Amino acid sequence: TFDKTEGAQNIITNYPEMDAFACGLNAVINVLQPLAAAGRTDVMVSCFEAGEPETLEAFEEGTLNGLADGAIAHGLVAFTMLYNGLTGNKIIDEEKGYAITVTNMDYIIVDTVEECRQLFDTIYNGNVPYSVDELKQLCKAFNPNVTAADYHKVGGEFTLENLVARKGK
Repeated sequence: TFDKTEGAQNIITNYPEMDAFACGLNAVINVLQPLAAAGRTDVMVSCFEAGEPETLEAFEEGTLNGLADGAIAHGLVAFTMLYNGLTGNKIIDEEKGYAITVTNMDYIIVDTVEECRQLFDTIYNGNVPYSVDELKQLCKAFNPNVTAADYHKVGGEFTLENLVARKGK
């Protein structure tokens, strides 16, 4: 198995001139601990898909500068595309003339403590970006009128502001 903390320590040791560190998938603490031990408070740290409690704490302390999130949302929407395809209900993009395979979903980028708190309140701590009912609306078996435009709308609305409004947080 790979030890994330040891990996981060090796990078910090081998690249003493670095001024930024990007990490992901629940590795924030594995990066912040060796940076602190090395006295490297000058290194900007950003992460993606980091829903562990230390992420919010690091934002509040000012040791984490940015977070990108969206893989769970992308995966849930992609699952509905796969479900439609496997059940013989591919969603055809009429403009392009073929089945949709991706949406125009961006990642949510947060760079303030308040935005990080909002993200944690809406898609972490046991929450998910979309409810079962919302996902069913993207499946022809439950919503025979779903179109590629519906997928594009879902992708275009994947923003922190929209999540907060939909989740009532």
